[in-house]
Amino acid sequence: MRGTPDQQPLPAPVQQILQQAQDHLSETLPWYQSLADDDKTTLNVVIETAVANFVSWLDELEADSAAEDAPRPSIDHIFFIAPLEFTQVVSLRQTLDVTRVIVDLLEGNVAAFAQPGHERQTLDAILYYAREVAFSAAAIYADTAEMRENWNVRTETFAMESLAQGTADSKVASQMAVLGWPSAYSCFALVGKLRRSGKLSSSAIASRIRRKVQTIGGQCLVSDHNDLTIVLVDPRSQGSPEEVSAGLLHFFSQSAPVCLGPCARMWRGQPKRYRPRSPPIEWRLPQPTCPSQAEQYAPCKPTTCCPSGR
Repeated sequence: MRGTPDQQPLPAPVQQILQQAQDHLSETLPWYQSLADDDKTTLNVVIETAVANFVSWLDELEADSAAEDAPRPSIDHIFFIAPLEFTQVVSLRQTLDVTRVIVDLLEGNVAAFAQPGHERQTLDAILYYAREVAFSAAAIYADTAEMRENWNVRTETFAMESLAQGTADSKVASQMAVLGWPSAYSCFALVGKLRRSGKLSSSAIASRIRRKVQTIGGQCLVSDHNDLTIVLVDPRSQGSPEEVSAGLLHFFSQSAPVCLGPCARMWRGQPKRYRPRSPPIEWRLPQPTCPSQAEQYAPCKPTTCCPSGR
């Protein structure tokens, strides 16, 4: 390990610590062992770059030790070495696990590379630098997650609009695959008006619905259509439509009924529509008047809430 092209060669003690770090990662983190060779190489380059950057910053600190304003480390470029998709290979928690291993080894071997008499200052610098790395990693993962969610929402909207219109061609199949849906699945539809809760936007409520379904082991798509919200849920054998929907009702307005459809088998290439296939079910909502806009999904009687079948 000789440092990155833009960095000076690392001190021998630091190179030894990096080698120890790789051995320690293999011994203590099972997920590190399971990484593909290319991914492991990428992660090792990121680690080496981060350590080389720390050594360079530490040199600047010691050179400007008398200055009132100490130089701040430049962190963000460390993570730009890896492609954006790498955040799906190594999670934020795993990144923090790696950071903890490196910090522990640097702290335990500080006497090997710190200037004599500056061990305490070097320890403080290690902790400060590690904190900056953690903050930077969290920001990058958050930005990446937000971009991925925005992209998924657009894909989700196109897929749901096609399904609502009875289209399930190869394009829709591809969109569903991008969103993580298998080629065959069982799902049901939930249609109603979202509850307006304080300052939460409809997109924020939709995100909470997705997370709620994910917590029980299922998956779902959420999309607005006219003034209604459609939720397509694959419970993945985690319960009946009634059982799963019971945990989602509080997201919907109590001033209008929620239309629930039965669980049906779907597969790519066979278009399905949100149409009733079973008798209406009682849903116990105040003012049980079905909005006329919902009729294209689930025609219902005024005293009950009803299925939005296919």
